[in-house]
Amino acid sequence: VEFPSQLLERWLYTRPVLDRFALHFRTGAPVPAEMVQKIERAQRFNQGFITVEYLASALVDMKLHLAGDAPIDPRLNPLASEDVKSRRDESDSGSHLDESFWY
Repeated sequence: VEFPSQLLERWLYTRPVLDRFALHFRTGAPVPAEMVQKIERAQRFNQGFITVEYLASALVDMKLHLAGDAPIDPRLNPLASEDVKSRRDESDSGSHLDESFWY
């Protein structure tokens, strides 16, 4: 199910498809190249954050699954390493990434 939708989404923004189907309703002119470039840039916007968010979720999932029968405290950040935890204890300013971005 996902393959056809992904294929069509990617195919839709190719120049030959836009030149043939994305035409101005009065003039018949194709979408200007500058507008296509803006669309392409908009599609890539924030991809770094989205990737990190996905990977962080995968890491949490792995930590939870590998915990086995060990009790899990939901107040603790499962991504924080022992090194990060020890540094947090030494200087508890509340500005650490693992604390400020955990929700």
